[in-house]
Formats: sequence, C-alpha cells, structure tokens
Amino acid sequence: MTATPIKAHQIASIGGARSADERFGLIRFVREKPMDDGTSDVWVALPKKLLPYLASVAIKQLPQPSGTGASRNVPHALKAKQVAVGVAPSGAVILSLMIEQNAALSYQLDPTQAREILNILQAALGDGPAPPKAKAKPKTKPKAKKAS
Repeated sequence: MTATPIKAHQIASIGGARSADERFGLIRFVREKPMDDGTSDVWVALPKKLLPYLASVAIKQLPQPSGTGASRNVPHALKAKQVAVGVAPSGAVILSLMIEQNAALSYQLDPTQAREILNILQAALGDGPAPPKAKAKPKTKPKAKKAS
C-alpha cells in the first residue's frame, strides 16, 4: 500500500473558549510555522452540539491498549476525578467520568455491558466471583513400586 501525501497544518499548541452567546466552542490552533502572511492562529467555531464529536474524534486518535484481559497495556489511561452512575429516563444506564477541567465523558451502557462492568469490578475488588480461569491439566500421581 502506498502512502498518500496529506496537506495539513502542523499544530504547536491548542486552546479554546466559548462564544459570548455560548452557541459555539471556539478552538484555537497555533501553527508550528506561521502562514505566508505571518499569522499563526487558526480559529474554528464549532456549534455546541458538535463539540462532543470533536472530543470523540480526538480520543480515537490516542494510542489504543494492546493485549486482552488482565494483560492489557493501557499507556494513556485518563485519571477519573469523579465517577457517577445513573439511570436515564429511557432506562439506559449512564456512566459518567469527570476528567480534567471538570469535563465529563458519559457513556450509555446496555444491560449486558452494565452487568459485565459490575462483574469485573466485583472480581477486581474481591467482592464477587473471580473471572473464569483456564483449566489446569490434572496432575497424575506416580505409580507406587511393588515391594519385591
């Protein structure tokens, strides 16, 4: 597969603000190298309803864990400042994690996912049954020698 050249602004830093009417998230990208006219700032005004999509796109670019189960390597886990679990009017379980700057990442869980998280947490905290382990091969006893 051949590489496709991509023309993009290389960004040195990022910032943001809200518009005065709070309808837009204002995202400021500062270019690594200024444009031909000397400006380095690129501002993007995103409607408030698109901000969660921007966060999702950014999170998806982070390195992903490798491995499975207990051997998972999670090099960039976000530290949760607070955790909240609730039930939406629709009956869906909502898991919200507060992270830096009081931003919340909220997830809608179906009943199977909620039970799976509950089981994993109980096992991890020693409050419930341990997850199934691989079956060990049965040990065989050596045969006793007959006395002569």
